[in-house]
Amino acid sequence: MRSWLTTLLDVLHVLTAVVGFIVSVVEALNEGVSGIGDQKKQEALKMWSQVRDILRNVVKEVLGDKAAGWFNFLSQDKVVSIFIDLLVAYFNRTGFFPKGK
Repeated sequence: MRSWLTTLLDVLHVLTAVVGFIVSVVEALNEGVSGIGDQKKQEALKMWSQVRDILRNVVKEVLGDKAAGWFNFLSQDKVVSIFIDLLVAYFNRTGFFPKGK
């Protein structure tokens, strides 16, 4: 039987991977990807498609089949696209992204 501490550490491991993805999306949208708006989002989705399968395996191994099912739903391109739009809107509102000239 797994202890609560082991489960907590496993969840933190997955959250670290998700935060890493968020940081990479923000960096790509802010600097690393040329183009505007939808072009940057498409590049971020390409990055996500490269990471998705690895993360899915981590979630399944660490948190089990039920969590992997949720991950499959939440990792669809349409859901991630909405998440990216919300993230960009938030960062635009807070002034994180500099305005173009």
